[in-house]
Amino acid sequence: MWPSRGSLTSMVDQMSQTAQPDWLSSLLSDFAAFDADHGWAVNLFVVVALAFVGGALVWGQHRVLRWGLVLATVVRSG
Repeated sequence: MWPSRGSLTSMVDQMSQTAQPDWLSSLLSDFAAFDADHGWAVNLFVVVALAFVGGALVWGQHRVLRWGLVLATVVRSG
């Protein structure tokens, strides 16, 4: 299921309605609108990011692995 037609857009839109600072609510609302319009781009970003993380884990060099783990943390927390 495409993110723009699925639960991601509605989930982010619901999160923007909860009590929080205005700048954070605005950021979430903007992302929900972006996801609704460009769900394929959000999906492509996540697929490429996870492929990089997998490649970094397989590669095993400390410098590459560090960036892979940072990216994994960003993708996981988002």
